[in-house]
Amino acid sequence: MTYQAAATQAGLSQATVDKWRQSDDDFAQKFNEAVDYAEAVLLSELRAQGRARDDWRSTAWILERRFPDRWGLKKEIDMNVTDKKADGQEMVLAMIAQATEALKAPATIDESEIDNDD
Repeated sequence: MTYQAAATQAGLSQATVDKWRQSDDDFAQKFNEAVDYAEAVLLSELRAQGRARDDWRSTAWILERRFPDRWGLKKEIDMNVTDKKADGQEMVLAMIAQATEALKAPATIDESEIDNDD
């Protein structure tokens, strides 16, 4: 859950928790340990679900988020400008529209890039 939700469940305000984290090193350490533990549990559950279904996507999901430069999905945007007489405003608006449309497209994994020899 969010830090706000956790604070509320404990009967505290988010501001109080933030203040304790900033002023009390022991509290901050225990808070961070709890967050890290929750992360480890969630990753373990995700991997277990992937293994149970014999599905590589849970591992790919972790790789994409942990190492986005190497494993993140790449989107290429091709910008085309046809009117060279404009002051630039229309060109920028057209580029923004093209980028927006490209980002709306669902991210897909190219199955040909997957090594199925594992």
